[in-house]
Amino acid sequence: MKFLRIMHLALLPIACLSSPVSAQVTTELRYSAEYYVGAYAGPVAIADLNNDGINDIVANTDAGSSNEEVRAKLLVFLLDADGELLATEKYSLSLVGVAGANPVSLTTGDFNGDGLQDVAVGFDRRYIEIWHQGTDGKLSSADIIYTEKSTRIIAGDLNGDGLDDIAGVGYVRDDVGVFFQQDGAIRHEVALQVAPVDARNDIRIGDVTGDGLPDIVVLAGAEAPGPVAVIAADGQGGFLPAAFYGESTHERGRGLTIADLNSDGRNDVAMTYGGNYPDAYVALFHQGLDGSLSKAGALPSLDLPGPIITADLNEDLKDDLVLLHNGWQHLGHFQQAEDGNFWAEALYSDPIYASLYHTQGLVSGDVNSDGFVDVLYTDYYNVIVLLGGGVGGMPPVANAGSDRLGVFGGHTVVLDGSGSYDPDGANLSYQWTQVSGTRVNLSSDSIASPEIITPVIDAGAEESLVFELRVVDDNGMTDEDSVTVLVWGNHPPVAEAGDPQTVSQGERVYLSGNASEDQDGYIKTGYWEQLSGPGVSLIANDRSTTSFTAPKLKGAKQADLVFEYTVTDDQGATGSDQVVITVVK
Repeated sequence: MKFLRIMHLALLPIACLSSPVSAQVTTELRYSAEYYVGAYAGPVAIADLNNDGINDIVANTDAGSSNEEVRAKLLVFLLDADGELLATEKYSLSLVGVAGANPVSLTTGDFNGDGLQDVAVGFDRRYIEIWHQGTDGKLSSADIIYTEKSTRIIAGDLNGDGLDDIAGVGYVRDDVGVFFQQDGAIRHEVALQVAPVDARNDIRIGDVTGDGLPDIVVLAGAEAPGPVAVIAADGQGGFLPAAFYGESTHERGRGLTIADLNSDGRNDVAMTYGGNYPDAYVALFHQGLDGSLSKAGALPSLDLPGPIITADLNEDLKDDLVLLHNGWQHLGHFQQAEDGNFWAEALYSDPIYASLYHTQGLVSGDVNSDGFVDVLYTDYYNVIVLLGGGVGGMPPVANAGSDRLGVFGGHTVVLDGSGSYDPDGANLSYQWTQVSGTRVNLSSDSIASPEIITPVIDAGAEESLVFELRVVDDNGMTDEDSVTVLVWGNHPPVAEAGDPQTVSQGERVYLSGNASEDQDGYIKTGYWEQLSGPGVSLIANDRSTTSFTAPKLKGAKQADLVFEYTVTDDQGATGSDQVVITVVK
């Protein structure tokens, strides 16, 4: 099994608006197989199509061949757990009496709610043919939906009912069609959403507005306000009017994909556009906090960038970009760095030649059950399989734990680096360092979870203690993460012993400290004691309210009794107040 050659574009030291700060991991794709289909192979997909729990490959040929053996065929390549070919199932697509019917698009999903993966094939501006998978692992043609929204189709749950629906666009037509699943079938009625597209259309489904709902993203035509059109879900099972992004005057897209392109947890959009280098780019549209997209820059790319997908080839849990270059026999990989920027494009120079790759002819998934992402693409007559997992040592991932905000002084805090890991399964060593704040002692600086005791600071003040965790794996590769402990200065409680009182001898007297308070915590305990005057017996002096009987006076006409109420808050701070009780005959 040969390895594809890896090279990097000259004159491209970086691949985004600023230099990445983490080390780049070299990734290798291994040529595994090519399946000759005998006619133009356009779209390809990965799905379990014989219900054995193992991914298979499905593609279709177009209707242009004069050879009936390969013309307009649906091809299923059944694989074993190691990715080896078990059998090839061939099905004849339905070329019904519609002039020029040509199968040009394909998508997979459960289109009748039986839990099995089915296939839908789009015939250019003619119809969509639905193929259901049976319990015997075979496909059968189940339905034909006549629609012009069939040049590019894609499956997904578009109304939140848990069922796969289909969205489609037509060649140079002005609408996106949405076909909902209902009662075990895809409905023939289409909901239209205005979003101009053109001949080089592409369509994706994903949440690009930050509301957790699936949106539709398409490439728009030259007459549109921008090359990227987002048709956002309205939260009621429908969609809002299209929003356009980018400059249509010079950015006619060739392919697009949805991915988190800056590691902020939000889905963004990438679009290939341009011609020959140096006027070839991948535009990045980042999602903002308001759910809108804005162009964040463009990655310089090799000539004629075409189909593009999202695939984490180096298994660092960050979205990378993989694309094909029309007519240049290259597959490109933009690896996302730790800080959310991108490294320069790595180029795999051995893909089989095609002057124009199909926009749905590049996919990723695991086809040999090894847990690594593989890449598949089609050329004119073949489906090519490139196996992933050839990563030359992956760096560890440091995790210093969540920030601790609002810890009072004198408390024990455990710094938790136990979430650190090494993707290769290598052992880790730990090194903790305090980088700011009042110096404190670490119980150990070389274990995953050391302890510290926070410093006591002035009341009402706050101070940040910042600690950095550096992890090193067996290969000497490192990663760092930091955690902040925000220390608060505790306000002592305020005791209130009540107002002075004048009482008669023998009278029952009540003392109340209920007005005492603590502004940043709570009062944990309180107690009363007598400081001066004729002695009395306090009832329940460890409560906020106590009482006693005023003593009888001997000789004097009056006497002052002084009592003090002391409270302690949840942090151990105390406060006291006194009250004078005057007893008269």
